[in-house]
Amino acid sequence: MRQIAKLHKDNMQPSPQRLWDALEKLFDEVSAQIGSAPLFSAVSGGADSLSLAHTVQQYADKNGLAHTALVVNHNIRTEAEAEAAAVMAELARHHINAECLTIKVPPPDGDIQNWARKQRFSKLASRARNACGVLLLGHHADDQAETILMRLNKQSSLSGLKGMQAVSHHEGVACLRPFLARSKHELMAYCANFDIRYLTDRSNFDRKFERVRMRQFLEYHATAHLGGEAIQMAALSSQIDTLLQRQLQDWLASHMLACSPVEMRLARQPFEKLPAYAQIYVLRYVMQFVGASAYPASFDAVKATQSRILSGSASTLSGCYSYATAKAVSMQAEWGRKPPRGAIDIQPDRAVIYDNRWIIKSALAGQIMRYGELKQAYPEAAQAALPQLARYRSRPRDMIPCLLGLDGQIKAPHFKLDRNVLYLEKQTQEAAITVWPKHIPELLDGFFRYGHLKHEADVQCS
Repeated sequence: MRQIAKLHKDNMQPSPQRLWDALEKLFDEVSAQIGSAPLFSAVSGGADSLSLAHTVQQYADKNGLAHTALVVNHNIRTEAEAEAAAVMAELARHHINAECLTIKVPPPDGDIQNWARKQRFSKLASRARNACGVLLLGHHADDQAETILMRLNKQSSLSGLKGMQAVSHHEGVACLRPFLARSKHELMAYCANFDIRYLTDRSNFDRKFERVRMRQFLEYHATAHLGGEAIQMAALSSQIDTLLQRQLQDWLASHMLACSPVEMRLARQPFEKLPAYAQIYVLRYVMQFVGASAYPASFDAVKATQSRILSGSASTLSGCYSYATAKAVSMQAEWGRKPPRGAIDIQPDRAVIYDNRWIIKSALAGQIMRYGELKQAYPEAAQAALPQLARYRSRPRDMIPCLLGLDGQIKAPHFKLDRNVLYLEKQTQEAAITVWPKHIPELLDGFFRYGHLKHEADVQCS
């Protein structure tokens, strides 16, 4: 059972200035992008998240920004509600505005931690997204070392070995991790300095969880400084990956055609001139985007797909249907893969996740459905909307989400391929329904930085 714990100030040397400096440094780097967006800190009740909420509150007060701490009640254990209440009370004691978000979905029988992590992130992202806000997370250097070694143990790619990033995105929300270079020891010292009472989670000592085993491994071999070595390896991986991505982004700008977010084409002749590893790298990340996968497929799986499609066979991988013609290597989302179950309601100026691939915001109330489903249910209205979607080929077109308004009219979407939009200050609505892809891999950031689809005439691969 988790217990409320309190450290005495004389147990360790506090260093509040270093945490404030780390927070301000990161905000300085992203200030142009986030402007005066409201801030949301994720609070579990541990020393890391409570020290984060406290430092963010100081920053928000100093700069006139709105800040809310978000506490998530997973509802997994009988004491969960009481623990969430204790964390809320501690935040109130330090004059930090807070909200408690409750997960009402029943947990699965197995893999509870992974399920809880996904549910928690979904709740946090949804709250920040609908406020056009920024989400802050309290991951620290010890967490980073554990993550890198876990990924190394799973033979992760170079991109995975970069570890967690100080600035990342989740479901259209900017996520900031200001303390990745600060140790757990420093965060605990901060709590001691400001009389912050935090919770100790008993699951942090349960060896059935991989992260706990990795943490204990690092503690046992502390004199070998493996954690520091892992973080240095992450920095090197990041430098190499950045150089590789820069080259491939330049190639994509000249030789990739974004027919729609569910169909991409690569000019075949330039593609075949790439080294084999670069071909796999490009295919891997384009497939991830087109197939709307949270993570790219393994290199071995993509290598096998590469061989098949270049030899003339179609292939399916990572939610993506791939084939080659004389002029192009084409990738389309698998139109029959995991179709959404009917329509979902949407209210004005509220963002929703649809089909596990889109973030949708509408200026009108109505229902969101795939165009293919609308054709079957409302053929006349779908026919009237067809001119707005005529540039897309039939199968990819059927996967595009449209708005069925309360007036019975179908509105085609305005696509945005700039994932930064949702965490800027509220944007002027450009269309009845605006759609962002839920996942944009890092490799494609440069290609999509202008936030629009490229036209056939821009790329010679038709």
